[in-house]
Amino acid sequence: MAAPDIPNLDPPTDFNFDPWGVGFPGLVEGFSPPDETQLDWNIEGLSYAQLDPFEAHRVRITDYLMKSGQVTSCLLTHLSAKNAKVCFHSYFTRFHAHSPFLHLPTFSISKVSTSMFFAMLLLGALHCGEPDQIDVMRVIWPLAESFVWSESANNQPGSPEALDTINALFILSVFHIYCMREPGEHPSYDFAKLVNTAKAWKIFDGDRAGDTSNDWHTWIAAESKKRYFPSSFC
Repeated sequence: MAAPDIPNLDPPTDFNFDPWGVGFPGLVEGFSPPDETQLDWNIEGLSYAQLDPFEAHRVRITDYLMKSGQVTSCLLTHLSAKNAKVCFHSYFTRFHAHSPFLHLPTFSISKVSTSMFFAMLLLGALHCGEPDQIDVMRVIWPLAESFVWSESANNQPGSPEALDTINALFILSVFHIYCMREPGEHPSYDFAKLVNTAKAWKIFDGDRAGDTSNDWHTWIAAESKKRYFPSSFC
């Protein structure tokens, strides 16, 4: 079969396409990138947590605190991205060994809830040892506890989310013991409520299915439950 004839068409005399000078469709002439803090990540099909889960948690917390009306922008500087990373480093290097209920080889910041992130941030700040920062965290603590409880409304008994919430509340209780009472005062934290909630959510159930499960996430949840029980009473 003979190849079809391809007409020899001359380009129009007014054709002048220079993608680098004019821009491809979708480019905006005179576009000036906004400051990083002013970026709007409300993009359909995409969340900021997909790009930077650590920062996504931190930003959600600072937004919550600002909307509460009880924390000033000056106080929020203690929760900057730089300070938050220092707090987390202190959590793992100075606290985790004393209460190792997190399984470090499987820990991922993208898998924990914002509640857990919030609690770890506060306790990490305590272990940084900066008096000014600890004072700020004292102000934030009641808001953090309220946030954790509000996020637990849809928790199902025995679920990873329920365990995550209990872990967050346990971390906040540790902060409360050291920082939310006067010297010599008996701890006033409601541990009975914490333990009763853990029982209601079946955190202490003797289900060892995760030990032999082929599902990685089931094993992680079972391992975390076993680690929480001794940590909460030691």
